[in-house]
Amino acid sequence: MIKIAVIGAGNGGSALLDIFHTNGNIKIIGITDKDKNASGLNLAKEWGIFVAEDIKQFYRHNPDIIINATGKPGVSEFIKESFPYPIEVVDGLGAKLLWELVSRHQKAKKDMETLYQNGLLITRAKNLKDSLDEILRSAMELTETPAGSIALIEGEEMVMTTQRGFSQDFSKKLRWKLREGGLTCYILKQMAPVELQDAGKEPIFENIMRQKEGIKSLLASPLLHDEGAVGILYLNDFKPREFTERHKHLIRLFSTLAAQTIEKYKLLHDLEESLTYLQGMLNDSQDMIITTDREGRIVKYSKGGERILGYGADEIIGSKVSEFYVNKNERTNILKTLHEKGAIYNYETKLLKKDGSPVDISLTISVLRDKTGCIIGTVGISKDITEEKRLREELKKKNEELEELTENLEDKVFERTKELEKINRELSKANEMKGRFIANASHELRTPLHSIIGFSEILLQKTFGDLNEKQQRYTNTIYTSGKHLIHLVNNILDLAKIEAGKMELSHQTFPLKTTIDEVLMVLKPLAGKKGIEPKIEMSSEVDNFTADKIKFKQILYNLLSNAIKFTPEGGTVGINIEKVKGNKEILPWALESQRLLKVSVWDTGVGIRPEDREKIFEEFEQLDPSKSTEGTGLGLSLTKKLVELHGGQIEVGGTYGQGAIFNVYLPFVVHEKQTSMPKPILPPIAETRLKEECPLVLVVEDDIPTVEILTIHLTQAGYRVAHAYDGEEAILKA
Repeated sequence: MIKIAVIGAGNGGSALLDIFHTNGNIKIIGITDKDKNASGLNLAKEWGIFVAEDIKQFYRHNPDIIINATGKPGVSEFIKESFPYPIEVVDGLGAKLLWELVSRHQKAKKDMETLYQNGLLITRAKNLKDSLDEILRSAMELTETPAGSIALIEGEEMVMTTQRGFSQDFSKKLRWKLREGGLTCYILKQMAPVELQDAGKEPIFENIMRQKEGIKSLLASPLLHDEGAVGILYLNDFKPREFTERHKHLIRLFSTLAAQTIEKYKLLHDLEESLTYLQGMLNDSQDMIITTDREGRIVKYSKGGERILGYGADEIIGSKVSEFYVNKNERTNILKTLHEKGAIYNYETKLLKKDGSPVDISLTISVLRDKTGCIIGTVGISKDITEEKRLREELKKKNEELEELTENLEDKVFERTKELEKINRELSKANEMKGRFIANASHELRTPLHSIIGFSEILLQKTFGDLNEKQQRYTNTIYTSGKHLIHLVNNILDLAKIEAGKMELSHQTFPLKTTIDEVLMVLKPLAGKKGIEPKIEMSSEVDNFTADKIKFKQILYNLLSNAIKFTPEGGTVGINIEKVKGNKEILPWALESQRLLKVSVWDTGVGIRPEDREKIFEEFEQLDPSKSTEGTGLGLSLTKKLVELHGGQIEVGGTYGQGAIFNVYLPFVVHEKQTSMPKPILPPIAETRLKEECPLVLVVEDDIPTVEILTIHLTQAGYRVAHAYDGEEAILKA
């Protein structure tokens, strides 16, 4: 242990006594001072330290070190000369260093005391503002700053929560916007305190309010938490100053304390909300929640219990819970299981209601323990399952009935399956017969019709001489009826092919304008009778298109012929062609941004009523009962199926009394083997030749009328004709 004597009982000596008198490794043997009223002497007497009259009284105590706290070098020389043995005297720089250490120790001690008191005051504070106010006060005290504030982040603004030392005008400025590049944003981005020793010389210090307030220096620290900065602690002075490392350490400490305090109050607020929510849930819960003490007496009872049992809280609290079981011994068995397992889940039992009737409940119960682990009671949640049990019993009964029905149903299903298999075989046979019918009908129906049309056409052309008026009229009727009938047969067979899945598409790329012109050329006589000249409008984006050309022309022919038929003389018929993109709002059936060809056929006829727009696509449906216009009632039905076969859609619109419009949407497709429009094969040019020079044509056909028609046409064209009934005969004659 080191023995120390102190010369000088002023501030320095008092501080040394304060530090060393509690140090177990140092013993202060005494202190002396010429000034008998020095503060250090009173402290020495209070702490039982020897007070010497002069230096000589220290001799007998044999000190190891004498500290000269008077600040006078001559005193040190006197001590060394007068002491009976060499003694270590601390003075000058050594004393100064010791004094600085003492000062730091005193400040650290004061800091600790202030922080301790600050912690107590924060603990006692009633709200966040009071806590932050106490933190600010302590920070200003320990850093010896005359003004300060704490501001918190709220959205895009800073809000002054507490402040001290400022004027009334400055204190009114409670909010300011966060501005990128400003001082506030700069501080918030730092992880350490920000110091401005002379704020007027700092470009970033441009806050007009702070400048008007006369703030010359500041020390600020962000309030950092796990999720980032939540605010700023400002310490301000009205004169330029340099803040010490101790000040920076303290502001770090207080800013951390402030951030933790903010988080604490946030958690308290969340906890309070959770408790309020939980209490609300308990009150609103339809289930019964009962808490008991260790004797089994009810201490808490939820409103759900009033609904289930009928008792109010004031009627049931204090009663033993076992009294409400139908089986009084059941509670004992429950407790035994509860002590073994700690909890019971979904235990079904019966309780007695206030009116004496039983109620089925599902009970989930667990024990409550204190900090030492001892059981202090139970908490249970009971759900009324009376209705649920009734439904379960009913469901059980229904299941039994269902099992019985299932057994019977299996037999019926087996029988029905047999019937369905038989029907499927018959349908398959019928479908096969239908396919054969289509193939046969194509030949057996069309062949005689073509003969009728062909012979009547030859007669009308006066190939075998002139016809009288009656013969001309009758022959024309035969020709017209034959054309109508072949059109009807073609439509019926095409529909049958589509429905039987026999219709196939043969894609090719063709020019749209040329194709439309071909259709209009066929319809020219029909349009000419009514003085109608169809109008064509085509977008410049549309040129060629890939589809089954024959069926595409059939679609156009059906729509345009209908438009011409139902448009009065002098009316207008038109066709518009453009490219569009799929849009879910306008064309819900199309893919988004799908490229589509839109063909619109319109007229100025009578139009179609809205209620009839679905009917017109049905087979054999005609809206004109007067039969003033020719038609089979199959054209639009076939057209719709041909459009859908291409993956498109057809829509009908217009205004009744003003005309109709049919919009056809067909997708653009890239066929694997696209071919350009084939060049038409020109028929042989008829030339006048000598009989022996005429080329010989072999006609292979088993239908005699057809052979006759072909022979007539070929002979008129200047050919010699030979006949073969079938392929074998043709090979022999070739």
